[in-house]
Amino acid sequence: MATKRLKNRRAKPLPTELSRRGGGGGGGRGRRRRGRRRRKLRRRSGTTRKKRRRRRKKKVVVVVVVKEVVVVVVAVVVVVVVVVVVVVVVVVVVVVVVVVVVVVVVVLFALNGILLLILSISQFLAENNFCKPQPSLKGGNIPNLSCSHPLFSCQRGQLPLPLYPLLAGGLHCVESFRAGSAPISAVSRIAV
Repeated sequence: MATKRLKNRRAKPLPTELSRRGGGGGGGRGRRRRGRRRRKLRRRSGTTRKKRRRRRKKKVVVVVVVKEVVVVVVAVVVVVVVVVVVVVVVVVVVVVVVVVVVVVVVVLFALNGILLLILSISQFLAENNFCKPQPSLKGGNIPNLSCSHPLFSCQRGQLPLPLYPLLAGGLHCVESFRAGSAPISAVSRIAV
């Protein structure tokens, strides 16, 4: 048994040496020759277990690297999308706020213009004595039938406050003033 083990442990000749010697030459059994031929064929074909293992390992590494790259790309895309969405929301909010402010300013200017127009009309009518209110027994003023509009229910020289629809209890009258001068007094009294 020891001699067989020693023979098996001997260095095996390379394929080139076998081809030079003419198939391994010199004694031995046929089984060994067959085995060597098979090994030679396997080496030539390149389908050994080691090569298969190497190929499998390479594929696994490539797959892992591809997965990591895909994860990184997906994370970057998600971050970019989130940032874009946040920027768009902020821009939309700013635009809405600006539009609301502009609308409020325009409405205020429009109301101011309307109020000034009402004041100017009422002042013109009051100064030109178009409507003469009559004194009542209760101490108030009774407007004429032809001047039943609230604008004409104040005395001569007074202006109705344009906010009368929002105020309860009658019409507020203020003393009239000419263009370029300040009003003489504030709200004088409430007309009946």
